[in-house]
Amino acid sequence: MNIAKYLLCTCCIGLSCIHTAPAQNTEELYRKATETQQAETWNKLAEYLYTARKNPTLLRTATEHAKKLAQKNRDSIEWGKAVIYGSDLFYQKGEFQSYQDENRRALKLLRNTHEYGLQEVALNNIATSFGEQDQIDSLIYYTRKAMFLNRLHKGSRGKWGEECQNMAYAYSVYGIADSAYHYTKETIEASIEAKDTLRLLDAYSQMAVFYIKKKQYPDALNYFTKALDIYELVENKHNRLYVYTNLAAMYHKWGKKTAAIKFARHALKDAEGTAEKATYGKLLCNLGLYLHAAGMFRESADTLRMALPLVSESFHYQGSLCQTLASDYDMLGMPDSCEYYLNKVDSLAETHQFVRGELFYASKVALLMHRKNYREAAFYAQRFVKLDEQKELTESSPYIYNMISLALEKGTEDYQTALKYKKKAASMQDSLYQEKANIQMNEFYARYQTTEKELEIASMRLARQKWILAIVGSALMIIILCMITLYQRMKRIRKEKEAADLHIRIQQKEQELEKTEKEMHSHVIDSYFKGIEAERERLAKELHNNVANELLGISMLMKLQPDKSEEAIQQLQKLQKEVRTISHDLMPPIFRQVTLTEILKAHIYNLNVRGNCNFELILTNEQELNKVTEKISLVVYRMVQELSGNIIKYASASAATIELEAGQTHIKLKISDNGKGFDPQKKRKGVGLQLVKKRIDELKGTFLLDTATGEGCRITITFPL
Repeated sequence: MNIAKYLLCTCCIGLSCIHTAPAQNTEELYRKATETQQAETWNKLAEYLYTARKNPTLLRTATEHAKKLAQKNRDSIEWGKAVIYGSDLFYQKGEFQSYQDENRRALKLLRNTHEYGLQEVALNNIATSFGEQDQIDSLIYYTRKAMFLNRLHKGSRGKWGEECQNMAYAYSVYGIADSAYHYTKETIEASIEAKDTLRLLDAYSQMAVFYIKKKQYPDALNYFTKALDIYELVENKHNRLYVYTNLAAMYHKWGKKTAAIKFARHALKDAEGTAEKATYGKLLCNLGLYLHAAGMFRESADTLRMALPLVSESFHYQGSLCQTLASDYDMLGMPDSCEYYLNKVDSLAETHQFVRGELFYASKVALLMHRKNYREAAFYAQRFVKLDEQKELTESSPYIYNMISLALEKGTEDYQTALKYKKKAASMQDSLYQEKANIQMNEFYARYQTTEKELEIASMRLARQKWILAIVGSALMIIILCMITLYQRMKRIRKEKEAADLHIRIQQKEQELEKTEKEMHSHVIDSYFKGIEAERERLAKELHNNVANELLGISMLMKLQPDKSEEAIQQLQKLQKEVRTISHDLMPPIFRQVTLTEILKAHIYNLNVRGNCNFELILTNEQELNKVTEKISLVVYRMVQELSGNIIKYASASAATIELEAGQTHIKLKISDNGKGFDPQKKRKGVGLQLVKKRIDELKGTFLLDTATGEGCRITITFPL
């Protein structure tokens, strides 16, 4: 199989991408990931590197962190993402089976989720791996599964473009030109709609390939021009280099050997330093073929030998490469090396049903003719003739045709066929001479046209000089008028600027006043809070130390004097309990001696004993709740006090629930009741709710109120630790 033809087919298979590259750079994403240590932020870094194909080492680090964190949290979505991003490391190294296995693993992780876009990417990546391994039926099967997901769940047009591109490649390999052309047009339309520049570049390049196969080279060049127009907009060199690869293949088929070598080297330069050894190997194969066609056999052999270990995954490339190497060594007069590579082609052909090409048969004939084994040489010459009758041979030359003619003459005495190939060799030689003469004539004609153009330009310069003075005078007048107009305009602009500056200063003063007013308001509220706390503490001590102790003394006195009423004793004891309860409610809890959860449980118990509303306390992650600071504990306790008091006073509720949850970074408090509720639009909020809201604002938290008349009330409070 011809290397250039095969490369024209494979150029469209590429890695599927999830998103376009994010706006953040690597440093920002890495900093955020290390600070938060969350699977999601590590995956965002991995996604950027995966899409832009940058820094494989950092990509491995990011995906490993994301996998560990996602596995720990049992987050199958983030785990699946990390596996998809990490699989690209295998693709870049040309380990396509491992690449496929990783995407199958990701698909399994995502199977029970609603992440259909990620499942579609994994399927498309599996399809790509089959394409790289020349398993076209499997490529079509998995691409169709991805396309089905896209249609069913209305996926992105960008992914649809990727899938159409894979189908275009598959049909191109099978030689079904109409279907390949249809899917390439679909790719172009989807890529334009999705603004996917990278995919559009590939599609333009593939469309040019169709015209190359029809030998409509100017039309192909038109699509290459469109691709080159957006070439610099695409950062991904993996896809960019195929534009130059296909340009080189076009010039090779067009017979422009120097241009073919030039663009093949340009593609190779784009691929320098890439981790994709298979891609680099294919580009070396391509360059080696063009060097061979240009008669640069030593350079061709050296280039192809460098490529050989890099294309070990593809028997097509190995076979074509060895055929060309054998021909190189034949032309260099090195029969042993020629025979070595011919035997490798035979081995590949037997193992993989590889089709032997014209270079193989020509090299085999040349080797046998050198050893004067004319009969066996004639056998391979007849194989060459049969191949020539079946298809157009693109790598033949007058030298090969003359050798085939001589082998047939000496080995089988088939003079008629020998004469036919002798004529073919002469005709090809004449064509080459004619082509060379045409090129020289075109160059001469181009020089002639250039000289004529230079004379015409000189004549035009003389005519133009007559107008220069008139134009200069007119220009001076126009400049003077423009300067006068400009001066007047500058005066007007200066006045407008002064007015605008004055307006801006007025606005700044207004903003400063508004800011001062807000600060004063905040200061007043803060002072109010501090006063309330101080007053509560004072009252609590006063009640506890004086009133409660006095009442206790009266109770003991009455016990010592039985003639006093037992009923009075009971009332005094009850009064003592009430005063102590009020004391505890007013006094801030000492959280160094008791925990937040104990205080809350005691508070709820007292509410249930005293009131008609049944309160239920639900605590989540109690250990973390009891680790919060004394300041936060006091805030939570006061909020629960205030809101539970509101329920008792205003809600007319028979049941209420208080839920408190501590996360790693936040506290969440939910309070709900089955009371009468209220209309939040009409009813003015009381002071209690305003104070709670102020506390939450100070802590940079959120306050959500959900209520309506007759439907109870639900309050959700969240603030960071």
